[in-house]
Amino acid sequence: MAIPTDPHQIPGDRGWVVRGVFEPLEFSDAYTATLKAIAEDEISPGHSDVGIRNLLFTMVPQDTYVERLNRYLGMANLTDHATILQGFSHEPRVLEQLNAVGGFDMIFVDACHDYEAVKTELIALRPMLSENGFFVLHDTSEHAMTFDNEGNGGVRRAACEFCAEHDDLAPLFFEYPMWLNPCGAAIIGKQSVMTPSPA
Repeated sequence: MAIPTDPHQIPGDRGWVVRGVFEPLEFSDAYTATLKAIAEDEISPGHSDVGIRNLLFTMVPQDTYVERLNRYLGMANLTDHATILQGFSHEPRVLEQLNAVGGFDMIFVDACHDYEAVKTELIALRPMLSENGFFVLHDTSEHAMTFDNEGNGGVRRAACEFCAEHDDLAPLFFEYPMWLNPCGAAIIGKQSVMTPSPA
């Protein structure tokens, strides 16, 4: 099913609620429609976010980000739908809280640019990704590979290796000009591998 752009086409049985979260922001029509389609499931980008239906869980490692995050959540009218977990997404106490909630439809990774950190995060969060769910990663372009402080290939290498290690994951990379800045983005979809039955 294609992502609906008309609020009357949103499947109510999934618990989706349409809100005008991005109306006050100035984006191109195509970009705004894409952002709205994501936000209609009440999932919003942040450092590392996971979302299921009308809930958003976002992890922030430092106190200094909590105030800023609360301000952004308020501007987007998402305060009542968000839970802020302080810490890194790979910390056992954070993972325990996320595991208690269960399968997430979307996990947004935009935390660290280093290969090791991103790979660790993907491994830790993969069991929580629902069937047919997806990861969205930022900073996946070839240019962004230079952001890795250790020179190990950054987010792009982590995503490529991670998908190569799991048959049920498939990546799709967006580079400039498809992605409107040189940092790039990627979607990693999760689907069961179907073995064709013999004819």
